Amino acid sequence: MSTAKLRFEAIKDVQYDVDLILPKGDWYAGRVAVTFNLLQMPTSELFLDFRGVKVADLSINNQLFDADFYGHHLNLPKQGL
Repeated sequence: MSTAKLRFEAIKDVQYDVDLILPKGDWYAGRVAVTFNLLQMPTSELFLDFRGVKVADLSINNQLFDADFYGHHLNLPKQGL
């Protein structure tokens, strides 16, 4: 099953709250809060697509986790969901 189909079956009502700092130059910073309703615990890794360079903090349900970020995927630890 594709990762898109797994996410479709596991979550609904996805909302994004994005705050960006856009100074002159090549780099920018920001904060993104993603909220969703979890329908069922996914059978494989649940991740967010992310095109940034660095993740400073990862907080899920007010609990901090190490950011497991590779390629363009930011894994969401199951114990936080």
